[in-house]
Amino acid sequence: LKNDQLDDQKIIRLVEQEIAKLESRNLKDEFDAVSYVSGMSAISAAFFYALEESDIESDKAEIILYRPAYACTDNLSGQLIALTKVRTVVNIEQLKEAVNADTVFVFFESPANPSLVIVDIKELTTLVKSINPKAIVGFDNTFATSLGQQPLKYGVDISMVGLTKGQSGSGDVLGAVLVAKKEIAKKLRAKRDIFSEPLDELDAFKTAQYGMPLLAKRLTKQQ
Repeated sequence: LKNDQLDDQKIIRLVEQEIAKLESRNLKDEFDAVSYVSGMSAISAAFFYALEESDIESDKAEIILYRPAYACTDNLSGQLIALTKVRTVVNIEQLKEAVNADTVFVFFESPANPSLVIVDIKELTTLVKSINPKAIVGFDNTFATSLGQQPLKYGVDISMVGLTKGQSGSGDVLGAVLVAKKEIAKKLRAKRDIFSEPLDELDAFKTAQYGMPLLAKRLTKQQ
């Protein structure tokens, strides 16, 4: 890090910008990232963003969670049943039957945590958008990292990257980012500043100082 980047807020913003660039490399649209103090803060923000942005009333809106999913994400979807309808699916056939005009959010991950089940990102996203173009597709890119795959390339609207695992590499960082087109990211940031916290300054420093710079070498060795 250069001396002019040592300001706490600058480091946090630097991490957001660098991850946004990596996730959206070679894509034409402009993307940005919003950091959160934890992975579940980020995932929760994505779920609630989809509900709040929809013109469908919350008691009629539907969320779809594609399983297997990270256990805490699974628990979150269970809690949301009190607010809206939540469907769970385990394959493309079930997803095709579940998506409808009231679907506001579809969330999935690949490789799944911890089973490493692989889902075809392009196939899933294309299917959802073909049935309901307004539905927001969210994706957990934690295990593969921003360098390992580009969900945004295949039409995912919001990509969540947990920093605790592969992205930072050290295992002593707690945090996450949501990457999306700038107009979505702007709204996510406004909500985060009210209801949540950004990435901790020390965790941002660790991610910027050795997490991201060593990501390529670590990912190659892991593969």
